[in-house]
Amino acid sequence: MKKIIYFLVFACAFVLAISGEAFAQIAPDDPMVKITSLPLGLNVNEIMPKISDDVAKATGITKTNITYYWQTFDAVYCPSSKDPAKANIIFVDLYVPCFFTEKEIASMLTSLADSIEKHTKISKEFLFIQTHFPKEGHVYISGKVAKWNTSTSGAANKPDLKK
Repeated sequence: MKKIIYFLVFACAFVLAISGEAFAQIAPDDPMVKITSLPLGLNVNEIMPKISDDVAKATGITKTNITYYWQTFDAVYCPSSKDPAKANIIFVDLYVPCFFTEKEIASMLTSLADSIEKHTKISKEFLFIQTHFPKEGHVYISGKVAKWNTSTSGAANKPDLKK
């Protein structure tokens, strides 16, 4: 029985050491970029390093400090549109560390949009980029960083979603 316990303790320590080494490359405070689209027929494994290079060059953030991943939707349903969702829509969720300045966040939003357009040939008009917990200046939509007015009673002017 003691041999089994020693073996289990050794096995757990070994697994923890290996898993710690595997994740040592991704720091919890590093930005992450999650790109999602309908299947586009693109080689995203070739595109992501190019986007990484462009963003690093534009922002000055070392490319080894940003993790990128790309996933696909099975379908997109947009009830506000009369037409079915087009395949050329790309959504980006940007996980930024809390110590990023507003200028750094805006720079990442813009450089991501420029690079995605450059390497996918999909217009920035069809990109939706937001920080994971968006606030003013953290959403890129319709080709620009969105701003909204917060001057009325401290609350943001929101569109009327009830029709």
